[in-house]
Amino acid sequence: MATLTLPTGNWVLHSDDSIVAPGTSDVVRCWIVVTSKSVHVGHGTDAGTGSGKPFIATISDTAAVTLTASTVVKNTCSHDNTTGSSYYVDGDATLWAHKSTSLVSTTAP
Repeated sequence: MATLTLPTGNWVLHSDDSIVAPGTSDVVRCWIVVTSKSVHVGHGTDAGTGSGKPFIATISDTAAVTLTASTVVKNTCSHDNTTGSSYYVDGDATLWAHKSTSLVSTTAP
Protein backbone atom coordinates (compact mmCIF):
# COMPACT_ATOMS: atom_id res chain seq x y z
CA MET A 1 0.00 0.00 0.00
CA ALA A 2 0.98 3.62 -0.37
CA THR A 3 1.57 6.20 2.35
CA LEU A 4 1.81 10.00 2.17
CA THR A 5 2.65 12.55 4.85
CA LEU A 6 0.72 15.76 4.11
CA PRO A 7 1.11 19.23 5.64
CA THR A 8 -1.80 21.33 6.92
CA GLY A 9 -4.43 22.39 4.42
CA ASN A 10 -7.42 21.22 2.41
CA TRP A 11 -6.85 18.01 0.45
CA VAL A 12 -8.70 15.85 -2.04
CA LEU A 13 -7.38 12.28 -1.71
CA HIS A 14 -7.79 9.42 -4.18
CA SER A 15 -6.64 5.82 -4.35
CA ASP A 16 -6.85 3.09 -6.99
CA ASP A 17 -6.09 -0.49 -6.01
CA SER A 18 -6.24 -3.43 -8.43
CA ILE A 19 -7.09 -6.56 -6.46
CA VAL A 20 -5.96 -9.88 -7.91
CA ALA A 21 -8.03 -12.74 -6.52
CA PRO A 22 -6.76 -16.04 -7.94
CA GLY A 23 -8.69 -18.29 -5.57
CA THR A 24 -12.19 -18.86 -4.25
CA SER A 25 -14.38 -15.76 -4.44
CA ASP A 26 -14.34 -13.37 -1.51
CA VAL A 27 -15.32 -9.79 -0.70
CA VAL A 28 -12.28 -7.50 -0.93
CA ARG A 29 -12.32 -4.00 0.58
CA CYS A 30 -9.93 -1.04 0.22
CA TRP A 31 -9.83 2.19 2.23
CA ILE A 32 -8.22 5.59 2.50
CA VAL A 33 -7.22 6.13 6.12
CA VAL A 34 -6.32 9.55 7.53
CA THR A 35 -4.82 8.77 10.92
CA SER A 36 -5.26 12.06 12.78
CA LYS A 37 -8.83 12.65 11.54
CA SER A 38 -10.21 9.11 11.92
CA VAL A 39 -11.36 9.33 8.30
CA HIS A 40 -11.99 5.86 6.92
CA VAL A 41 -13.41 5.94 3.37
CA GLY A 42 -13.69 2.70 1.45
CA HIS A 43 -15.40 0.44 -1.06
CA GLY A 44 -15.54 -3.28 -1.72
CA THR A 45 -16.17 -5.85 -4.41
CA ASP A 46 -16.70 -9.59 -4.69
CA ALA A 47 -13.75 -11.00 -6.62
CA GLY A 48 -12.30 -14.42 -7.39
CA THR A 49 -12.99 -17.46 -9.49
CA GLY A 50 -16.72 -17.69 -8.76
CA SER A 51 -19.26 -17.49 -11.57
CA GLY A 52 -19.45 -13.95 -12.97
CA LYS A 53 -16.84 -12.57 -10.57
CA PRO A 54 -13.76 -10.70 -11.76
CA PHE A 55 -10.31 -12.23 -11.35
CA ILE A 56 -8.93 -8.67 -11.12
CA ALA A 57 -11.02 -5.80 -9.74
CA THR A 58 -10.06 -2.15 -9.34
CA ILE A 59 -11.36 -0.38 -6.25
CA SER A 60 -11.26 3.43 -6.22
CA ASP A 61 -11.84 5.72 -3.23
CA THR A 62 -11.98 9.51 -2.90
CA ALA A 63 -12.07 11.65 0.26
CA ALA A 64 -11.86 15.36 1.08
CA VAL A 65 -10.18 16.42 4.33
CA THR A 66 -8.99 19.54 6.09
CA LEU A 67 -5.78 18.90 8.02
CA THR A 68 -4.66 21.11 10.90
CA ALA A 69 -1.31 19.36 11.38
CA SER A 70 1.09 17.20 9.40
CA THR A 71 -0.78 13.91 8.88
CA VAL A 72 -0.09 10.42 7.57
CA VAL A 73 -2.52 9.23 4.88
CA LYS A 74 -2.53 5.67 3.56
CA ASN A 75 -4.54 3.24 1.51
CA THR A 76 -5.02 -0.33 2.63
CA CYS A 77 -6.99 -3.42 1.57
CA SER A 78 -8.25 -6.63 3.14
CA HIS A 79 -10.67 -9.45 2.39
CA ASP A 80 -13.49 -10.88 4.48
CA ASN A 81 -12.71 -14.60 4.63
CA THR A 82 -9.70 -16.87 4.92
CA THR A 83 -10.13 -18.92 1.77
CA GLY A 84 -6.61 -20.31 1.52
CA SER A 85 -5.86 -18.34 -1.63
CA SER A 86 -3.31 -15.62 -2.15
CA TYR A 87 -5.12 -12.32 -2.67
CA TYR A 88 -2.85 -9.38 -3.39
CA VAL A 89 -2.86 -5.79 -4.56
CA ASP A 90 -1.21 -5.42 -7.95
CA GLY A 91 1.88 -3.19 -8.09
CA ASP A 92 -0.05 -0.42 -9.86
CA ALA A 93 -1.75 0.79 -6.63
CA THR A 94 -1.83 4.58 -6.38
CA LEU A 95 -2.59 7.17 -3.72
CA TRP A 96 -2.57 10.83 -4.60
CA ALA A 97 -3.40 14.10 -2.88
CA HIS A 98 -4.44 17.38 -4.49
CA LYS A 99 -4.21 20.52 -2.35
CA SER A 100 -7.20 22.85 -2.62
CA THR A 101 -7.81 26.42 -1.46
CA SER A 102 -11.20 25.39 -0.08
CA LEU A 103 -13.48 22.37 0.16
CA VAL A 104 -17.22 22.12 -0.18
CA SER A 105 -18.77 18.73 0.42
CA THR A 106 -22.37 17.66 0.08
CA THR A 107 -24.30 14.46 0.63
CA ALA A 108 -27.58 13.29 -0.85
CA PRO A 109 -30.63 13.82 1.37
